[in-house]
Amino acid sequence: MSIYFSPIYDILFLISMFIRLMIFEQISGLKISIKKKLVISLFLTIIIYIILGRFYQLIEPAALLFAIPFFKTGWDRTQKLFYGLLPMVIGDMFQRIIGLYLRFLFGVSIVDFNNSIAFNILLPMLLIPFYIYFFKGLRIETEYLRVDTEDKDLRPIFLGLNVLFITYFILIRGNILLENAVEAGAYNSIWDTYFVRTNVLLIYFALFTIGLLYLNYFEKSKKEKELQNLKDRQVADLSQYSNHVESLYREIRSFRHDYTNILVSLNEAIKDEDISLIRSIYNSVIADSDKKFYKGKYDIARLSNIQNPAMKSILSAKMIEAQQKGIGISVEIDDTIDVPNIEVIDFITMLSILLDNAIEATEKCDEGNISFAYFQDGQRKILFIENTTLEKQINIDTIYQYGYSSKGDNRGIGLANVKSIINKYHKISLSTNSHNYKFTQELLFIE
Repeated sequence: MSIYFSPIYDILFLISMFIRLMIFEQISGLKISIKKKLVISLFLTIIIYIILGRFYQLIEPAALLFAIPFFKTGWDRTQKLFYGLLPMVIGDMFQRIIGLYLRFLFGVSIVDFNNSIAFNILLPMLLIPFYIYFFKGLRIETEYLRVDTEDKDLRPIFLGLNVLFITYFILIRGNILLENAVEAGAYNSIWDTYFVRTNVLLIYFALFTIGLLYLNYFEKSKKEKELQNLKDRQVADLSQYSNHVESLYREIRSFRHDYTNILVSLNEAIKDEDISLIRSIYNSVIADSDKKFYKGKYDIARLSNIQNPAMKSILSAKMIEAQQKGIGISVEIDDTIDVPNIEVIDFITMLSILLDNAIEATEKCDEGNISFAYFQDGQRKILFIENTTLEKQINIDTIYQYGYSSKGDNRGIGLANVKSIINKYHKISLSTNSHNYKFTQELLFIE
């Protein structure tokens, strides 16, 4: 039975859970249907508020931690705590701040305020605009609140915020339970519990705001630095690509000049009806002349079909690097195409990691080669990378674990980062295969 013995408060709890799930969806980047949010909200309301109502104050802060198993996330403990507690802290803290202002505005006592159905209805209704304008006013972007526990610089920040969230609930809810015990005559308090709770709220609200601002600033600065590094690398790579294309152009001009002389010689042989000379010229020069243009270095020219300069620059740099290491290259980009509909920095990071791994694995082989294809298929963009391997088959079940690598200790972070980026987007899938000395990665982007 609900602690309030009223269906009105049950409905209000259901609405509060639905709002917190909306905040959870925005912060975590997960896409949750309205139907699923309603089902989860109803489940949490029945379990936490109706059945276990007596322990509501203790269990309610962890409500979303019970909901996370409904989603296939692959999050570690730090991520689960952060995404599970942050929306609950936002909901609890912001509603208490709103309540403080309303009590001051209308001159209502804490007892009258808590017993007022009108104010209890108003609080969750005001939570959404307060949340929106709080983040907008402080210019905090929810995408910068995504947990990246693999970044050594960010990990302590998220751990610190998790400690902040936990201690906030311990102090606030512990104070409320103490206040209830005092009111029931079970305990005599030596301090004003409401005064203590209000000061704890204000202190933690300040710490919470500072923590989010710092995380937002840190992530924003990191992104800007990554983008600047990407631009600098892009300029250098495009310069290398331009030099490569110019060298191909010089080869073609040289070939055209030589070919003209060959045709002149052939013409003279035809006029003289010298069949042996004609056969000699054909066998020694013309018969194999087309093979020159099937070398991998000419395939790189197909990168001209890529519309995004950042992608073109990283691809050209990696392909040229592979060729310099004696690796055969095959490139298939037959039509003009742009990058998928995701953050360019994320796409370039994944592409760079996959190509680096392909190059590193292939250069160990005697006659290694890499095949790259990128094309549009209806509403899908498909990126395909295949490379030869020294092993006949690689165990693909463990290669995406953080820290795992067949190349030695302190390696294996790259593919874990790829998986982390993919988890941010619900319309990306990665297929990995290994057999017969071939290792393939296929990224599918649904537009």
